[in-house]
Amino acid sequence: MHVPDGFLDAPTSWATAGVATVGVGSALVGAARRELDDRTAPLAGLVAAFVFATQMLNFPVGAGTSGHLLGGALAAVLVGPATATLCLTVVLLVQGLLFADGGLTALGTNITLMGLVGVWSGYLVFRLVQSALPRRVTMVAPAAVAGAFVSVPVAALAFCGLYAVGGQAAIPLDRLVTAMVGWHVLIGVGEAVITGLAVSSILAVRPDLVHGARQVLARRELAVRAGVAVTHGSPAAHPGPPATATGGPATPAPAGAVPGRSRSGTRPPVSSRSLLLTGLVVALLLAGVVSFYASKHPDGLNHVARTLGFGSTATPHASDGSPFSGYATRGIGDARLSRGLAGVIGVALVAALGAGLFWNLRRTGPSGAGTATGTSTPTERTTGGGAGHGHHLHFHGYSPIHRLPAHTKLVALVAYVVVVVATPRDLPWVFAVHAVLLAVAVAASQVPARYLARRMVVEVPFVVFALLLPFVATGPRVQVGPFSLSQHGLAGAAALLVKGTLGVLASLLLAATTEPRDVVAGLERLRMPHQLVQIMGFMIRYLEVVTGELSRMRVARESRGFRARSVRSWPALASTVGALFIRSYERGERVHLAMLSRGYTGRMPVPHPMTATAAQWRLAAALPVAALAALLLGVAA
Repeated sequence: MHVPDGFLDAPTSWATAGVATVGVGSALVGAARRELDDRTAPLAGLVAAFVFATQMLNFPVGAGTSGHLLGGALAAVLVGPATATLCLTVVLLVQGLLFADGGLTALGTNITLMGLVGVWSGYLVFRLVQSALPRRVTMVAPAAVAGAFVSVPVAALAFCGLYAVGGQAAIPLDRLVTAMVGWHVLIGVGEAVITGLAVSSILAVRPDLVHGARQVLARRELAVRAGVAVTHGSPAAHPGPPATATGGPATPAPAGAVPGRSRSGTRPPVSSRSLLLTGLVVALLLAGVVSFYASKHPDGLNHVARTLGFGSTATPHASDGSPFSGYATRGIGDARLSRGLAGVIGVALVAALGAGLFWNLRRTGPSGAGTATGTSTPTERTTGGGAGHGHHLHFHGYSPIHRLPAHTKLVALVAYVVVVVATPRDLPWVFAVHAVLLAVAVAASQVPARYLARRMVVEVPFVVFALLLPFVATGPRVQVGPFSLSQHGLAGAAALLVKGTLGVLASLLLAATTEPRDVVAGLERLRMPHQLVQIMGFMIRYLEVVTGELSRMRVARESRGFRARSVRSWPALASTVGALFIRSYERGERVHLAMLSRGYTGRMPVPHPMTATAAQWRLAAALPVAALAALLLGVAA
């Protein structure tokens, strides 16, 4: 279901691009925080490569129509829904840019349909079916089959909704829905079969790597531990190690053993490396050999477009000049070798991009936070909370930048950003000077570059938008390799990337060297509107109070055995939100009365007014003044 350029009008394409950007940005945060670790990150790269390979294998569904795997439900069950969204995004980017499969202006549409609707609808159905089935590992595959089957017609129905809003041809909605959903129900059968086989294969050798089986395995481990505890605590239990089913003493499970597999089993557990290598070889064989024998009929969407008459609205692909356009290697006459080589290159590229992305997003320790070892450094623990109201962006230090008063740094930041934004995009050397000046400020702050780089992930949605500009902008075009790009789009994308990166990095430097309460005091010192400053101050002071209350309520729920596993848990979670609001409101009332009793009149007392010396102002002004001097020299030259 790769939507080409021209099926939807520009406003609809831009709207879906915005939805896709928000969805992918949210998935980046979700995948990094919840789903990826040292074991699952390589598997996620393999899943992306496998989805790319299987999407080359169109299977016939009858009447001159074929279908291929969407892969959303499969990826969601194996590595989690947020990571699955990123897997499909990587696949669609490579397919659109290198293989001219799926339009570039429709890239947001394809990510929305397959990476968001397909993934999350399939995963939701999977969880619903799993909650109704017995809690056994063998029930994970049937639930995945159900989710895969439903995800395909749901994605087709979502396309019908988009076409009803912004389709380029007048097609009756009832005919479009009937044709799209009818064909994609048949394609969903093939999707379900492929998903069931893939999930069952991995469950058979390493169920601990399957995201959808984690709850089942955790429950099993808890039951085993509870059984051991009862055996050891029973008055009738004999001293010594617990007996096994054969009457002999039980031996502890070896470290790293696969849950649910006996130590005395006939087969040792398959290592992660062996599983990854085997999966990669299978993906390479599918894309490099089996894909030549795939069905040559159009897929469900293209067949419906031809039948209903809106296929002619498709426009030429901007990547038609790519050496691998249409999954054929330019310059190779043998069709089998040409397609096989293109498939192998595509699998290798997707695997490398996916593995690199997911490895950098993974949790690096048992807690998933802190330093590379998963623990926090002493300085991070110092500023982690409490009376100082430290936040996770602040890096505790005693550099000259740290010691500057907050209001001087705020003025310097605003002035620097204004200079950067005002710099014409035809002066690249001036931007280079701006970057060097900011690098000097970062070095003077003694904040590690890696510390700031990891927090630059907030810029990712803007980077994606900038990368799309050369493909969708109008005006004169230039050939860059296999791609035809807009000259205005290239210039705009470069300016957006440079200015955005410098602005975000400067803002992160301020956050890393200034505590939130000092920022509020600096705003008040700069005579910002009093009401806004007070609102910001109270938000910072009570954010940790509210989150602490929420954490205590979560611990209380879990200590009573509550786990949010399905939709049936939503009422309890909703009541938690209501209780949190009431508790926070009541605490706010008590705090307000306490403040009034201590003489609060609408302004917080300032025991030590924030002042800055002339030397501190000169130091703070060095960055924007130097940037302004470079700009003036560039304009005058």
